[in-house]
Amino acid sequence: MKKIMMFLHVIIFCTVIMYGCEQNHTSPVYRAVTRVDIVTQHDHQLIRIGYNTPEKMRPILLYLRLMKPEGKPVQTEENTNDMYMICISLSDGTQHYYRQAAHKYVSIGNGPWKAIDPGHAAKFYSILRKLPADV
Repeated sequence: MKKIMMFLHVIIFCTVIMYGCEQNHTSPVYRAVTRVDIVTQHDHQLIRIGYNTPEKMRPILLYLRLMKPEGKPVQTEENTNDMYMICISLSDGTQHYYRQAAHKYVSIGNGPWKAIDPGHAAKFYSILRKLPADV
């Protein structure tokens, strides 16, 4: 009888240990930016700029955080030469999109165009000139 009880205790102990080692497949609690892609057009050619190092992504993310769209939705000019598409990729696989046009308009996601300060928009172009692409 003692052998059977000892055997059952070992089986229960092993079962508890095995279930305790089970992997937990929950999503991470935080999300981190893993990549920033910028697409623009110059002389009828598409230019893609990609950043994946924190030192290069940080100025662009700071620029986007400090951008303050103002007022009601507006219509952009038809012949907008300066158009930048910005894609922020996160560690959980989601992406956020921004569009900037003509030094004075921005659209977040697929939202309407809103006016931004042209002085602030000029900072974006100087950031891109200073940072060489990672890719």
